[in-house]
Amino acid sequence: VVILSATLPKEKRNSLIQYYFAGKYDCEDELQADEGWESNQAYPLLSILDGQKLHQYDNFGPKVEPREIQVSYINDEPTEVLAKVNDKIKDGGIAGIIVNTVKRTQEFAGLVGQDCQCLVLHSAFLATDRSRLEKELQSLIGKKEERPDKLIVIGTQVLEQSLDIDFDVMF
Repeated sequence: VVILSATLPKEKRNSLIQYYFAGKYDCEDELQADEGWESNQAYPLLSILDGQKLHQYDNFGPKVEPREIQVSYINDEPTEVLAKVNDKIKDGGIAGIIVNTVKRTQEFAGLVGQDCQCLVLHSAFLATDRSRLEKELQSLIGKKEERPDKLIVIGTQVLEQSLDIDFDVMF
């Protein structure tokens, strides 16, 4: 059994491990695991039940140094948000704008000036078009790609799903 999840709470993970163990071994034997396994909140975390022994792995290479980020809630008009975006990337950079609806995405995109490349991604695109746009986006700002000098990406929550992309600033 393989379960992959980026959002599995530790309580659910522990229950799945214990129920699987109990079903496989008829509850006669005891699960062997390192002390504190139930409270492990490492991410990423690989849990393997090897016979009656539970192994957990969370060391997958060099750790990235923590960075300080600033989070602010913005409920401004699109023109005001775009003015802030343009100010942040006036000397270059990649800005991401995530909004709640396709209509709002289109509204923002219609206000982006001709002086800046803009890419729009939302759920109303046909699957083939969306796939093409996702590939284009990853070729622009994916891992180890040669990034454009200036780009605004506007989209809905589809920007959050399985795309390995990097923004310099996000709204």
